[in-house]
Parts: sequence; structure tokens; C-alpha cells
Amino acid sequence: MLILFSFDQLKNLSLPVQREAVEVRHHLADLMVDLFIQFSHEDKARKMQEARKGSVEKVNHGARRKEIFCTMFYSHGSEVN
Repeated sequence: MLILFSFDQLKNLSLPVQREAVEVRHHLADLMVDLFIQFSHEDKARKMQEARKGSVEKVNHGARRKEIFCTMFYSHGSEVN
């Protein structure tokens, strides 16, 4: 984690400078939270896309198996009446 300054370093500074330093630290913490939230949204979207992609591939695989079975069935001269 990023540490700009320790509290020991702040105690030697004037009160207005301490306030400014704490404000900067607060903004950096907000930015880190925003980055984490953005990352988690992108990660969730990627995982959902992969899950949906898996389902589509399963449907395609099932359709291909059915097509292969029908091709084999009809190529041997058998017909359904």
C-alpha cells in the first residue's frame, strides 16, 4: 500500500499543512477504492461473459452431436416414417 508520510512526520508540521496532507491522503484512498470497484465490475463482467460463452458452446456442441447422429442415421438408409 502506498504510504506518503507517517503520522510522526506530520506532527512536526503546522496544522494547516497537516490538514492538507490528510486531505491528499483521503483523496488517494478514495481513488484506490474507485479503482478497486472498477476492477471488480470489469472482473465480474468478464466472468459472466465467460459463463455465457460456456453455455453457448455447450448448446453448439449438443447441436453438433445431434447433427452427426442424424447424418449417421440417415446415411445408413434408415428413415423415420
